[in-house]
Amino acid sequence: MKMFPISCEVARDKHGITCEHSIAENGEFRFRLKKADGTAYIRTESPSEGGWQDSHYHKKVLETYIVQSGWMGYAVRTSSGPDIAIYRAGELFTTAPEIIHNVYLPKNSVIHTVKHGDAIGEDRLEDERTFAFTALTKKISETEILAQPRRIATMEKSVANGAYSPAYLHFDNLIWQIPVWSSAVFTLAIVGTSAINDTLAHDIGIPTKILLSSFYGLIGLFLLIASYALHRFRWHQIRAKNYTPSWKHPSPQIGLQFIVNLQASALIFLAFVIQQFPIACGLIVSALLLGLLSYKCERKLLEEGATGGRPIETRS
Repeated sequence: MKMFPISCEVARDKHGITCEHSIAENGEFRFRLKKADGTAYIRTESPSEGGWQDSHYHKKVLETYIVQSGWMGYAVRTSSGPDIAIYRAGELFTTAPEIIHNVYLPKNSVIHTVKHGDAIGEDRLEDERTFAFTALTKKISETEILAQPRRIATMEKSVANGAYSPAYLHFDNLIWQIPVWSSAVFTLAIVGTSAINDTLAHDIGIPTKILLSSFYGLIGLFLLIASYALHRFRWHQIRAKNYTPSWKHPSPQIGLQFIVNLQASALIFLAFVIQQFPIACGLIVSALLLGLLSYKCERKLLEEGATGGRPIETRS
């Protein structure tokens, strides 16, 4: 099939595609093809010295970065500071909407950027948050960027149309396993109480009450650790999620977290009661523990999910 050339003028006037090539203050070249609907292709060639670009975010458009040669640093704004990943020649990944990000290119590097998705018009947004993040990232040297742990490019890839990324599925699997394990341990702890009697206590040389309360206390501590592990898995899952789910109701994971917290608090309450502390005292301590754990966990996840507009609702 024979192809015929189209001039930049015809592409602009009849097809809404413009050629916009430019050079930045630091010598970085950008060669663009832009469509009026906000989609675009950009080839970026870094100057003789590396440097950061300017932070920004998008409402709807997705950006797929492809590293042609050299490498690139990719920084995302989070509640705990910049989260930086490194991608090398041949690797690619896709950003998510509403996430403030910035790019670092060392000398003699070339990347391709494809803007795609349901964008309507220009969708490169800056505000006070992006200006502050630009100032923050520009303080990070190339040496500090290279000190970051390597990432697997495919795990950073966001997936359109509500599909799950491999990282999301990995943490989702762990999240659902923790409550199962904790419920099994809690049940075994209650059933195992019958094995702790006066004869066993006499053989060991420890009073029965101390033996029972210690048993419940240790299992309760184990479940507290399991609760923290569940919280961390949920935290990582939020960071791995690169899409906005349509399910707007509270996540079932909140209930799973509460169940594990409740089991730990119940065992600690039993430890208090066995030691003949006032029941009211045990109830207050366990209720405070349950409330504090549940509040702190959800508050931290809410803050992480709200960073840069990232959603916190989950489909699992």
